[in-house]
Amino acid sequence: MIFPIILLSLLFFTTIFFGGAHVWAQTLLILFLFLLVVAGLWLQTFKKSQNNRLSVSIIREPVSLIGLFFLIWTALSLIPLPAFVLKSLSPKSFQIWETTALVGGQFPNPLSLYPYMTLNSLVFGLALFFFYRMALYGIRSNNQIHWLMIGIMILGSLESIYALVQLAAAQPYILWWRKTVDENVATGTFINRNHLADFLALIVCLGVGYLWALVRENEGMGVKGKQALVYRAGIHIGALGARGIVLLLILSLMIAALLTTASRGGTLALMVGLIFMGGMIITRFLRTRKAVILLLSLSLVCSYVSYTAIDRVLERFQRFELNLEDRLIIAKNTFQMAKAFPLTGSGLGTFEFIFPGYQGYITDRRVDYAHNDWVQLFAETGGIGLMILGGGFLWFMGHSIVLWRKRRNSFSVGIGLGGLGAMVAVAVHSLMDFSLHIPANALLLTLIVAITTLVLHYHRSGGHKIVFPARSILKISLWTTIPFFILVTLLLGILSLRTIRVWQADSLARSVWNSTIPFKEPSDSDLIKAWTLAPGKAQYWTWLASRASQKPALSIQMEKSVKKGSKDIPIYLLEQGIMRNPTAWNIWRNLSWAAFLKSDKEPKVYFPLAEQASFQAFRFRPFFFQGYLDFGMIGLASYTRKGGRTEKIHWVEAFNQALSLNPNLSPLVADQILLYLGREGAKEISGSLPQEAQAFLLTGVHLLKQGIFKEGMEILGQGERYREREIERFWEQMSQERAGAAEKRQKILEQLFSLDPQYPGALLVQGRVLEALTSQDRRWGVLGELADRKELAWNLKFLEGRNPGSVAGTAYFLGRLAEEDGDLQKARSQFQRALAINSQFFPAWIHLEKVLKKAQRSEGDRIELENLQRKVRFFEMAEVVGDAWVWEGISAGLPVWKASYRTGKKQEMLEINFSGDTRGAWKLMLDGRFVAAWTGSPYAAERKMMIPEGEHEFRLIGFTDSIKKPPEKIPFKLNIKFE
Repeated sequence: MIFPIILLSLLFFTTIFFGGAHVWAQTLLILFLFLLVVAGLWLQTFKKSQNNRLSVSIIREPVSLIGLFFLIWTALSLIPLPAFVLKSLSPKSFQIWETTALVGGQFPNPLSLYPYMTLNSLVFGLALFFFYRMALYGIRSNNQIHWLMIGIMILGSLESIYALVQLAAAQPYILWWRKTVDENVATGTFINRNHLADFLALIVCLGVGYLWALVRENEGMGVKGKQALVYRAGIHIGALGARGIVLLLILSLMIAALLTTASRGGTLALMVGLIFMGGMIITRFLRTRKAVILLLSLSLVCSYVSYTAIDRVLERFQRFELNLEDRLIIAKNTFQMAKAFPLTGSGLGTFEFIFPGYQGYITDRRVDYAHNDWVQLFAETGGIGLMILGGGFLWFMGHSIVLWRKRRNSFSVGIGLGGLGAMVAVAVHSLMDFSLHIPANALLLTLIVAITTLVLHYHRSGGHKIVFPARSILKISLWTTIPFFILVTLLLGILSLRTIRVWQADSLARSVWNSTIPFKEPSDSDLIKAWTLAPGKAQYWTWLASRASQKPALSIQMEKSVKKGSKDIPIYLLEQGIMRNPTAWNIWRNLSWAAFLKSDKEPKVYFPLAEQASFQAFRFRPFFFQGYLDFGMIGLASYTRKGGRTEKIHWVEAFNQALSLNPNLSPLVADQILLYLGREGAKEISGSLPQEAQAFLLTGVHLLKQGIFKEGMEILGQGERYREREIERFWEQMSQERAGAAEKRQKILEQLFSLDPQYPGALLVQGRVLEALTSQDRRWGVLGELADRKELAWNLKFLEGRNPGSVAGTAYFLGRLAEEDGDLQKARSQFQRALAINSQFFPAWIHLEKVLKKAQRSEGDRIELENLQRKVRFFEMAEVVGDAWVWEGISAGLPVWKASYRTGKKQEMLEINFSGDTRGAWKLMLDGRFVAAWTGSPYAAERKMMIPEGEHEFRLIGFTDSIKKPPEKIPFKLNIKFE
């Protein structure tokens, strides 16, 4: 029983300790497996030599061949190739390695663009291969497989119980670590809920197959065809036996735990796996063409129904790290990356370093996995790697299904069925997640594949022992294998030593994220030790360069350890980092600034290097604003140093791209242009801005605050024009977007509110009905243009029922809607109800007056109308006088005053007369709409603007930093008259 114990121990270890996701756990796993392999090889050699058995039996089967070919292909990607060979195999890889010539790099270079990470992945893949072969050679009887199955079911049940208890806890923990992600869902001992879901989905599928195997072999004997299917489907609980009942309970527990993970992908994968297993059973007993068609149709329909129903089942679990749309975008961008390396890929394990160059959507998030293992496999290993593993999977599944249909004993049929279902489930889940990058899931899948291979490909001999068919055995002379065993021992020894050094380096200076252990900044000596232990890791070179630039003493110390020639130490270290990982945009960026800061001393050496390094930085992350900003700043410096002899368009376009991605940087760009070009550079600022409202508005405000009035006012005015156009465009997009696309609509809403916080339509979409109607009433006056009047009336009645304090407002707007519908009697009633609650409700006076004019029927109506007219004439305002302005406060760092205005009739023209105590810049707004902006004093202008009857509010914004609190005296006089 030693082999089942070893296999289960490794699986338990990786699962319990965070799924084996951390360097220390993976290191222990790899070392233990390598040790077992070496010990097993030489122990078997010794035993055979003692027993005069001079041949070695090697098992040949599909999975081992697939794994071996894939490992060989990965190893080949690490071999340095001459330039012409590399260019022929992968032109894109050749182009990338060619950029290292800027920092002294030379050919030959490997296909992998980050050999350190590819070698790490190769070592772990080799460990998985040995784990599989160990299971294949070590498991010899049905009894051992039963113990393996029991161990796996126990692990699944313990993980499920832990997950359910964790979900019920007020403060969820994983071992010693207080969870900081996925706190409201179950994760078990895994950090990510999706990984637990995949782990349980695999065990559930295997467990269902095992449950089938536990049914007595004579169950349903003598009953054939359709009757057998019906009979087996209705097997009573007693036929399962005690183990079957316990297993049924364990499966129920695991399914419950899986649902609490709120993983749509995991739930869908389990359902597809179970549907596949059901279809396999159907086709086994109904071997007709109709049955196959039925299977396919059933799978498609159930998969679709399952997927659409999952949202309802998991409705209360709404927190997802990445939504479906984001995953699809990442998958599409990963496919673009794969097309750049179609044959050979970028190298196993290199995705997170290459992907920023194809990350075609605006986010600062670091994407370390594609959330689609199949597309990521294509991107990293190319068409060859995808063909080996993808084609191998299809070959294995087809071959295994054929063998499964030939098996007659319940043991092979049941467990084989469960194993095949588990592989289908993980293949589906791999379309939307990266769970197989977690060692516990990878080990579990490897063990399931081994068990499936054993029960389907091999036959039993007497005594319940598993023996291999003669055609699957390759006999080799013992003495022939000894040199091979020596070579394997030496290779595993070298790889083990390297694995230990990587672990030591990470423990001294952690470079791999581990949220379960607080990060500790390494000392200089620890960092140097880590760099010495793992010289292939580019991050350590960058880290040392940063330290050396800040600490001259460390720079002097490093001079003794490196051969730098005449180069500056930090620059040399950065260049070495690039030679190890040429697509690291952040290292190129650091190099550009390090060279730029040195360019004053040696401009002919370092300034070209700064420009070229900056260009490479944004080339390898083209959708990140920082790269464009850096390139623009360095290009601007070059433009000024060379007296304008270089192309201005380069830095202008770079700034334009940076601000398109992040408009908030507009003031910084304006400052840089003014810094290098002086006051005359203000004329160049608008050309560097993207034609978007936010960039122009922020820049205009910034320039006005600095006293650059002419250009600032022009840019501000252009920004307001862009703002109006963009508001219309966003609202049109919102109107066209389907109601189910909640995330798209939310993004559009955020953009609308950033441009106009009082936009009526956006307020209504958010459910702020009274605010939306108030804004619509003040801006345009016609409520029916906002939405359907009946729907608005229903919303108002609902609001009134829930919020009695809003009765006056809801009554007024119900009256307005009735007025627009032509129901004057109802409108009158609602206006009177509003005035009964608030007798000074000016807008209600106006519209009640209009209704009475149309529907005056009695002397009482005439008297009421005359009273209203007197009130309206008395309280309405012919102008906004200078004394009407009151201090509102500081908004976005700017002082704001406000003034109310009431009018009993529509206005179409206003006249502005302004004089101030100080020279400055001002902007006038009315109900959130731009009216005018000006500089200096005095200022007079007329503006054509439709102002509906009712109450309104003007706001005056001053562009100055000097006013931080309410001044004792208003520093201006502003009169607004109306025609």
